[in-house]
Amino acid sequence: MNQSEFEELYEKYHIQIRKVINRFLSGISPADKEDVEQLVLIAISKLESTDNINNIGAFINGITAKKCKDYLRKFCQNKESLVYIDDPDTPDLGGKDQTDNYNLKIAISSTLEKLNPKHKQVLVMQYMEEKSLEQISSTLGIPLGTVKSRSSKARKNFKEIFEKEN
Repeated sequence: MNQSEFEELYEKYHIQIRKVINRFLSGISPADKEDVEQLVLIAISKLESTDNINNIGAFINGITAKKCKDYLRKFCQNKESLVYIDDPDTPDLGGKDQTDNYNLKIAISSTLEKLNPKHKQVLVMQYMEEKSLEQISSTLGIPLGTVKSRSSKARKNFKEIFEKEN
């Protein structure tokens, strides 16, 4: 791929790339997100041609998602901190060994990141912070019925996403 083709792809898809990165890495620093964006752009620049790719947008989304997942794996190994889950106080999740437990934590974190932010917030408060629905309602300043609804939808969506991807 020559420079002008790359620049054309960049202009057309850079916002889309950032949206995918923000969706996957919502709890990560802006500098780290920029690093992941650079890795995506490097991967795209190494393509010889895009002529044989039917849907270049979906292809770029796939590259971006893969780079985000690679980053999450690396981040979790190096810093032992992955959005809420890999905290030392987190109980063992029932894996056969540490590798299974680690992989389950990554899968849960990845699934949480794909939820609607309002749903994610309720799930985290309810299950990670062990707050009651009444406490969540009070903390967020929203009616108890709304918290119950979000919790129900969040659990349903979490289950669907988790089963689909794992």
